[in-house]
Amino acid sequence: DEYAAAKTNIFTHGAARLTVNADNSAARAIGRDAGQVEVTFFSSRGHRYEDVVPEGRGGSPAIFERDGVIVRSLGGECEELLAVSDILLPGRHNVENYMTAIANTYGIVSKDIYRDIARTFRGVEHRLELVREVDGVKYYNSSIDSSPTRTAAALSALPVKPVVICGGYDKHIPFAPLAEALCERAAGVVLTGATADKIAEALDACPAYSPERLPVECVGDFREAVLAARRMSEPGGIVLLSPACASFDRFRNFAER
Repeated sequence: DEYAAAKTNIFTHGAARLTVNADNSAARAIGRDAGQVEVTFFSSRGHRYEDVVPEGRGGSPAIFERDGVIVRSLGGECEELLAVSDILLPGRHNVENYMTAIANTYGIVSKDIYRDIARTFRGVEHRLELVREVDGVKYYNSSIDSSPTRTAAALSALPVKPVVICGGYDKHIPFAPLAEALCERAAGVVLTGATADKIAEALDACPAYSPERLPVECVGDFREAVLAARRMSEPGGIVLLSPACASFDRFRNFAER
């Protein structure tokens, strides 16, 4: 509630435009009750204007996907802006990121920019960054993933279940959702850092967890964690550094990690 209030406080001081995720109940409520500010609602689940814009905000711009194309609508015709297939970055969350960027910049930049950027932008360091391939295994650095939700998004973006390196500084965030995501989408887990035991406990408590299906190894040294993940992986597989935690237990920041 405090976080939502802080976000609301930002745009109540003279914002020209507000963009909210209509699929998130808290964000949707903020947009619905935003008063006179222009609100754009985006959704990667809804495929009609009525699915995206809440009652009482009719006429607000909506951005959503229809037939593989990101479109913008004011309630009538849909304007096609970007084919999802043009986006190089993997994962549904990156489609949502493009929807957000389009909503924020519509009418300010040329619409050709959306396609040009999508077809050429391959991401930045530490965010699902392909580092190299060794012995048929691809290694991805996603050290920016300092929360369970970011790790869940990274897992959903990859084409195969990866061996995941998790753990770090304890921000006292519940790890039950992380355990569920790991049980569903990981091929193996290597735990290290200050939160290793807590994540292990969350896995043990997860109804979907099976040691036979999801091998888990706890190691004390970060280098050893990488080597353990290498041993656990197989050709054609992926090793993913996605800690789900901040880095301050051992490092100055996520980039050093």
